[in-house]
Amino acid sequence: MKKNLSAAAVLFLSAVMYSQVGINNTAPQATLDIIKGTGTVGAIKIADGTQGAGKVLMSDANGVGTWKTPNFTHVRKKYSNSATFSTNYTPLTDFGAFTSPYTGQYEVIFHSFLRVASGAGNTYQPRIFSFQVKNTHVVDPNTSPVTDVVTKTNQMVSFYAEIFGSLATAIPLIISSAAGDKVEFELKSEVGGPFEIVAGWSAPENSLDIFYLGAQ
Repeated sequence: MKKNLSAAAVLFLSAVMYSQVGINNTAPQATLDIIKGTGTVGAIKIADGTQGAGKVLMSDANGVGTWKTPNFTHVRKKYSNSATFSTNYTPLTDFGAFTSPYTGQYEVIFHSFLRVASGAGNTYQPRIFSFQVKNTHVVDPNTSPVTDVVTKTNQMVSFYAEIFGSLATAIPLIISSAAGDKVEFELKSEVGGPFEIVAGWSAPENSLDIFYLGAQ
C-alpha cells in the first residue's frame, strides 16, 4: 500500500512540477509519455464499454474519445494462376469473393494485363472484353427458398491487337453494396477473344483494389 501511495505521490509531484507524466519512463518528453513494460500486451488499455475488435479511438469536437468502427476499408487482391475467358462470364477465381463490411458505395478497380489467346485470329483487329462485378444481397435468410437480389455492374474495354498481343489497363467501377453482401468478379470476351491470364508472366500484373467510399 505504501509503495502504491509513494508511486502516486511521485507521479503527482512530477505532473505538478514539470507538467509531464512518464509511465515506465523517467524522462518524459511529452505531457504523457508511456514506454511499454515487459510482459505486457500493449502500452495503453482503455475499456469504457465501447471497445471492440477492429475499432479505433475517435474524438469528438471537445477531444473526448470513444471506440468506434472505422468507416473505411481498402482491400487488394492479386492473381497468380492461368485463366482463359471466352464468350460467357467466367469468375476471376484467384480474387475470390469479397464480403462488404459496411453499407454504402465502393470503388472497384481492376488492374488488368490480358493477352489475346490462341485461336483468336492472327490479324491485327479489334478486341473487346467485359469486366463485371456481381453483388449478391440476401433479402431474408429465413425465407424458403432464400431470396437473393443480384446486381451486376460491368464495363467493356476495346483495343486493337494481333494474336498474343496484350493490353495493360485499369478499369474502375462504382457499386452499391450492403453490409454482408457477397461481391464477385467476372470477365468475358465480347469480340476477338478468347483472352487469357498467364501464370508466371502476366498473372501477377492482374490485381484488384476495393475502396469503401462511404454511405450513400
